[in-house]
Amino acid sequence: MIIASDTRHTVEVDLKNITNIKDVQSLIIKGTMADGRVFRVDIGRLCYTKRKKDIHNLFHSYSQYVALQVDSESLSLERVLWFSSYIEYISRKNVRNETIRGALYNIKNFFNYCDFEGNQPVTLDELINNYRSYQMVLQQKGKLGLYTVSSLSKLLNSAREFIQAAFNLSDSEILALIPKFHSRGNIIPERVVSLLDLEKYIQTCILVFNHFSDAILENRYPVRVRLLESNNESLYWTAPSTQELKNIPNCLDESGNLAPFTDIEEALSFYFDNDRSRKDFYRYSLVRNRRQWMNNPSYYGKIYAYNLCAHCFFRIYLAFTAANVQPSLDLKITDLDLSKIGSASFAKKYKHRAGKNVHFSASSYLKRLLLKYLKLREWLNEQEYSLDEKQDINSYLFVTISEHKKIIRLVQGAGWSPMNKSLFFKDLTYISLRDIRNLAAEYIIKQSKGRLSLVAKKLNNTIAMVAKSYTSIDLESQAVEMNDFHENLTLKIRQFNRETDDVIPINIIEDMKKTDGTERIATGSCSNLCELPPMRANGFNGNAPEPECGTFESCLFCKFFSMHTDFDDVHKLLSLREALLKTSSIRNDPEHFKITVEPSIYRISEIIKTVRDKNADTRDLVDKVEQAIDEGMYHKYWDKQLLAMEKIIIGANEEIM
Repeated sequence: MIIASDTRHTVEVDLKNITNIKDVQSLIIKGTMADGRVFRVDIGRLCYTKRKKDIHNLFHSYSQYVALQVDSESLSLERVLWFSSYIEYISRKNVRNETIRGALYNIKNFFNYCDFEGNQPVTLDELINNYRSYQMVLQQKGKLGLYTVSSLSKLLNSAREFIQAAFNLSDSEILALIPKFHSRGNIIPERVVSLLDLEKYIQTCILVFNHFSDAILENRYPVRVRLLESNNESLYWTAPSTQELKNIPNCLDESGNLAPFTDIEEALSFYFDNDRSRKDFYRYSLVRNRRQWMNNPSYYGKIYAYNLCAHCFFRIYLAFTAANVQPSLDLKITDLDLSKIGSASFAKKYKHRAGKNVHFSASSYLKRLLLKYLKLREWLNEQEYSLDEKQDINSYLFVTISEHKKIIRLVQGAGWSPMNKSLFFKDLTYISLRDIRNLAAEYIIKQSKGRLSLVAKKLNNTIAMVAKSYTSIDLESQAVEMNDFHENLTLKIRQFNRETDDVIPINIIEDMKKTDGTERIATGSCSNLCELPPMRANGFNGNAPEPECGTFESCLFCKFFSMHTDFDDVHKLLSLREALLKTSSIRNDPEHFKITVEPSIYRISEIIKTVRDKNADTRDLVDKVEQAIDEGMYHKYWDKQLLAMEKIIIGANEEIM
């Protein structure tokens, strides 16, 4: 059809200012993405039922938008009202610009179908009929493999959301007209990557990050590297394009100076057949590139090295924190409190999709790597790379250098990464950012022995979400774990802090009248009335807690620890167990749980079993105390602490919910 057309008047409006828009038919929405790129969506064109069809790919590549032609007589006043309502609706949504951009693209796709393949709807009934045929077409394309289930869901639900907002329909009203599209792809599939894959992947990331960041900060070239599971200390990286490392002993002396050609000619002969090739490699790949590396910050090899470091460290950060990807990318350097790494939440950021702040915590090992990365950022700030001052790009923690030698934000789903074709990762299983978080969550679940409340706090999720999304380990691992769990758990705990597989005995006092030989303490009783230095009971090794009289839980490992077979001592011990569990939940540190809490919990269980097995009376006694604990009746030594900790846990759970 030939469209009688003209060029219409257009108005660009930033996403931050799209409230109370007049003349929606003229509107071009402009927005800025996290990496500083600007996008424009001509939403006003969709108010015209007859218009020139835009090329699909232009949506992604506008640098300066040129409005396409429309038939001015085809303006639909009904659509003007629809889009006015929808724009008002999205202006109230607290979502990222990228999310709005995606929704607008999906709506454009829907109206292109309506106007070029449908019947150009201008009423609700017509719009619904077009939606139904649109759904059928998309599902047919899905069966042909042209769309993934996820893409189908986004396209259809964006169109459905538009209809609901345009006509101000309630949830029940839109449900009666258009059922929400639910895919069968929501079932979490078996993963094809394992914790072992993640371990190798992150270990390689750490190696690469350390090698290249040191080379940048110390201005050393060629870059000496070491591969995972290799003891070769003479491997060198010389260029981004290289597909193999060169084994060149004595390539650099202790001061970092390049060795003369004659000193390494023999090593180069392994890679080059003739003298000219060896000399060319030395002259260009070593001497010339070294000069560029050391004197030119814009040297492409150095830019590649920095970007490789940034991408590797981001994955290291995700693995240690199990954090959400986008809130991590939104972090600014000023958001960090390095003094809290290893002991508490060291940063927080707003998560738009969840509508709340999420907190980041990690073991103290991350601190050393983070400090080195911050030095790398300082180096970057000292270079003369251009940046967008309006976007304050330099304040963000994760940034890279673009091909135009401009500092930009690191973004997820950006496509190219220096890791994609890196020889360091070519033999490793690729692990996506999503899988890094999932596998890190699985590791935390294992370390905490399945305590989902602790894991939920670490992941900033509800317990239900953790159980649904982060417990689907691969089937092979699941089968092995189910078979070995009960056999190995006790053995591992014993091997950790013991020299024997036998039960380490305690002094059990059954004569209630005999009280002069012991002193009652917060965990039970103590027979050290002569004030001798506390010492470990026979059978514990150096990994067991060192007994200290001021730290009551350490008394469990002392040779002087005693138990009366009465309600009071058993009540104190089981109340201590509850206090340890609740403290661990608040601290939210799986490593602390494994090293400190788990041995104490096991020791308490061992002592209680010893008391219970004495006779029928002690068995009834332990049952009676456990019932009191289940009812929240704790010993006076621990009652106030436990009640205070319960308030903290309840408050944390309410924040998560």
